[in-house]
Amino acid sequence: MGRGDYFGGSTIIGPRSGWFSGVGRASPKTVPSKSGTTSNLGAEHRLHYLHAVIQAELTGKTPPAIPKKAKANLQALVDAKGGSLAWARSQAEYHQFRDKKLRKQKNKTATSKEAVGKAIPSVSQSPHLRNLDHEIADQLKVIGAAMAQISSLIRQITDRQARIEELLSNKRHDGVD
Repeated sequence: MGRGDYFGGSTIIGPRSGWFSGVGRASPKTVPSKSGTTSNLGAEHRLHYLHAVIQAELTGKTPPAIPKKAKANLQALVDAKGGSLAWARSQAEYHQFRDKKLRKQKNKTATSKEAVGKAIPSVSQSPHLRNLDHEIADQLKVIGAAMAQISSLIRQITDRQARIEELLSNKRHDGVD
């Protein structure tokens, strides 16, 4: 190739390329919209919010605010039911979605317990180790009882300190030094 013979990358400009007219073939990568219409979009927002409320309920968190895009459709419905959680429980899909999320959580917990069990061999197989477990449990009970006594003594000391400070304060106010 001589100098000046290279015109650039791999863009193909031709009569049907749409380069100049703005009209051309659709890209094979173009994916049609899942929702298609705005009515489906409202249903998608409703289901998305329902999932979020159920997840918040299962994790013990406060339900999320209604998304801005769905607020126009959902706010009146949620308010009419008395709140996000009551609204979610009144939905037909609520029990199905909640059960599915509970199953997933249960499976995750079981899987993680199995992984830990495989990674850390069980120590309670031999009788000697079982006796150690019982002894450790007994020692932990003794320590717990001692900690309770210590807490009681600390409370008594704190009460006595407060009483001393009260007496000193009264003594200063009475003018007796």
